[in-house]
Amino acid sequence: MNLCTAILPGIRAVWTVDCGSLPQYVAHKAAAGITVHVNTTLRSVPLASTPKAQRKSITDGATSYEEATLTLETSPDFTMQPRPAFVIETANGQCYLMGTREGPELKVERTVTTGQPGGDRAVAAIEVKQKGLAALVPCTVQKKIHVDLN
Repeated sequence: MNLCTAILPGIRAVWTVDCGSLPQYVAHKAAAGITVHVNTTLRSVPLASTPKAQRKSITDGATSYEEATLTLETSPDFTMQPRPAFVIETANGQCYLMGTREGPELKVERTVTTGQPGGDRAVAAIEVKQKGLAALVPCTVQKKIHVDLN
């Protein structure tokens, strides 16, 4: 088994979008080198710390696949769509998409922690995992941003 890990540097923004509004066959387009374009309204995720994202490319015999993980902290009041996808923007302006219209769905774990009295603030820690043909897909985005003012 061969393994190659890549970490996205300097994430400056994360947005969510409903998987149903994504273009079809995102993973297949990415594997074929076709640019994926996201042209829908993106919902901004209020970040409480710097997010981290990484992609592992795995070759096991004749099978190749990717695993991607995104971890972030946000406000406990932040809610997601039932089938979220995530768009990640790095410091150099490149965007990456986690999630597809067809599936498999992302595995999203959300843990809310309360801060210490008079100390840390309460945060929601979110971990997103995806496994598939292409898990962290380079994309272009026509930014139609929706910002929640909670």
